[in-house]
Amino acid sequence: GRLDTALAAQNRFVANAAHQLRTPLAGLKMQLELALDHAMPPVVADQIRHAREATDRLARMANQLLALARTEPGAQASDMGLVDLAAEVGELVDPNVRVALANDVDLGFELEPAAVHGNATLLREMATNLIDNAIRYGGRGAHVTVRTFVRAGRAVFEVDDDGPGISPPERERVLERFYRLDDAHGPGSGLGLAIVKEIATLHGAALSLQDRAEGRGLRITVSFAAPA
Repeated sequence: GRLDTALAAQNRFVANAAHQLRTPLAGLKMQLELALDHAMPPVVADQIRHAREATDRLARMANQLLALARTEPGAQASDMGLVDLAAEVGELVDPNVRVALANDVDLGFELEPAAVHGNATLLREMATNLIDNAIRYGGRGAHVTVRTFVRAGRAVFEVDDDGPGISPPERERVLERFYRLDDAHGPGSGLGLAIVKEIATLHGAALSLQDRAEGRGLRITVSFAAPA
């Protein structure tokens, strides 16, 4: 009982801290963007852009910590109900297409209805992390495809890309918190796939990382049990 109480208190602290961080970080980002609208020496503008990018990374980490707190043992798996994966992922199409275009990535969606019993907020977080990873690490010129469908009675969410992929020995380690590949480029906290693993576990889903059938690249599949 004491352990459960301690875990619940820890989860509340992490969730509250992450939640409280989001508002000042959003305000800081807005102020930096407003500052860039004014004339200033190039060196100052460059410093402000770096500060804005750092603020974006902090905000992303706060959101990821909040998502992890929601999946920890003792956390409330609230708002569980019947969710259509296609509908939830469909809400992510526009913002992710814009990000993909900015990174010269061809992003496509093949969404078929796929019902699961789950938490819609966490499922969107899972999808966001997998799509973001594919865009970020697929590299410029990569092709990324996001799918939802039903196979053998199980709802499936799948993301594949034709980027460099992840070697088989590394596939378990990338699911650990804060682990990053040695050749990983760009900013990142090493939390994205750990969050995906936690959310899949919370929903009783099977998570797999495999080579694409077409060859080069990576396919990540989350397969859910059929809803009662």
